[in-house]
Amino acid sequence: MNTVYPLNDEKGNYCWRNVSGKRIKIYQHLGLSGSMKESGKFDNNNKNKLKDLKTLDEQIDYIRQNEDKLYDIVENSNNYDKELCLFFQERNNFNGNPKVLNKDEFDKLSDKDYIKVHRGFHDSEKTAEKYIEQFKYGNNEYGNGGIQYGVGHYTILDEKAASQYGKTIEIAIPKNAKIIEHDDLLEQHYRNFEKYNDNLEKYYNKYGDKTTTILDYMNNNESATAILSNYDVVKKNDMYIVLNRSIIIVKGEETNER
Repeated sequence: MNTVYPLNDEKGNYCWRNVSGKRIKIYQHLGLSGSMKESGKFDNNNKNKLKDLKTLDEQIDYIRQNEDKLYDIVENSNNYDKELCLFFQERNNFNGNPKVLNKDEFDKLSDKDYIKVHRGFHDSEKTAEKYIEQFKYGNNEYGNGGIQYGVGHYTILDEKAASQYGKTIEIAIPKNAKIIEHDDLLEQHYRNFEKYNDNLEKYYNKYGDKTTTILDYMNNNESATAILSNYDVVKKNDMYIVLNRSIIIVKGEETNER
C-alpha cells in the first residue's frame, strides 16, 4: 500500500511514522532514509559531529561563511541570543527531537548510564501541555524566559524545585554526553573574547562591520561558545542546561505515546 502524506509544512508533504522506536516525519521528497537523516534522531551518540570550534579564530571563520544569515538574526530578531544558538545548534544536529519512552521503559534506564533530571513548564502563550508536546515532538525552540546561565533547556535534579516552574517532565541525560561545568565554559568564553575586546579596531579593519557586529552580540553569550565547541550540556551545581536535545530521553506516559 502506498504511503499517504496528508500533512505539510515549509519543507513539503509528510506523514508521521515510528521507526526503531522513534517518531519521525517522513517527507515525500526525501523518502525514509533521507527523512531519518533529516530528523537528527539517528545520531544520538553524535558520532558525526562537526569540528569543535573552540578558538575565536575558528569561530570567526565559521561566522564569515554564514555572515549574512547571522547578521540578519542579530539585526532583526527580538531574541537574538536564542536565535543565534538555534542556528549554531542546527550546524551540529543538536535540534533533533529527543527519544520518548513510556514510564516502564524509562524507569529501567540505569543510573550508572544516565543522569535523571526534571524540567518544569508553565502556561504562557501556550498551555504547559502544548509546550511539553512541542519539546518532545516539535521544532526546537525557546520561550521568553531568562538565561541566567546561558541559552538552553534548563533542568534540575530535584523534581520539587522543577515544579516551581509548572508541570514537570522527567529527562534522562546520557553520562557519556559531552558536559562542561559553567565556570569552565565562562573561562573559555572570556579567554576568547578578551582577545577580541582588546583589539576591536584591528578586528573591525580586518573583517568589517557585519562580522564584528555578530561578535559583539556573541560577546555575552557563553552558550554560543559551548555549542560551537560541541558541548551537549552545561552543568551549574544541580542544574543541567541541555544544548543538544537529540541525545536526551524523555519519560512519557504509561504506554508508548503516539
